[in-house]
Amino acid sequence: MSELTYKKIWQIKKYAKSVEKKTRYEHSKRVAKVCVQLAKQFGLKKKEAYLIGISHDICKHYDNELMINTAKKSGEEIQPFYLEDPHALHGLAAGVVLREKFFISDEALIEAVSNHVIGKIGMNDYSKILYIADKVEPGRKFSTKVYRKELFSHTLDEMMGKVLKQSFDYVSKKGYKPYPGSKDIVDYYNR
Repeated sequence: MSELTYKKIWQIKKYAKSVEKKTRYEHSKRVAKVCVQLAKQFGLKKKEAYLIGISHDICKHYDNELMINTAKKSGEEIQPFYLEDPHALHGLAAGVVLREKFFISDEALIEAVSNHVIGKIGMNDYSKILYIADKVEPGRKFSTKVYRKELFSHTLDEMMGKVLKQSFDYVSKKGYKPYPGSKDIVDYYNR
């Protein structure tokens, strides 16, 4: 029997609803729905896709100290730029919570949730669908049905390239400092 039962998903969904603001929880539900849609399209498991979507922001409300301390438990090196913007650690922290509180041990799912904020080179397919879904869920103003239909007509790596570039360009246009290594990730998926 798979470790990922409907009961466990229900528990995680209930937890997400209890800790996220209403608008954040609605966002998480939309992300989960898009993750399931992409999972169907690319032959991935729907329960796993729903789980990563519904749980990706469960630590978004943490204060800086709790965010850093929880993320440190991931075993990943905490880069100096994260200390300037601990909010960007909410993915790593959520991966820790999934592992410690809900006993999720599937590394592909932990990786997906942990890396949904910035992405990384060589992400697994669950990581890719979560990254894409988080950025283009229907609650985003620019994400129209026409936009998503065109985007979803591409391969998964092509979609990653497009969404990463769009995100990088948005950050640059707004005058924000991109995370170190983001340009390399964009270039990797756009070659």
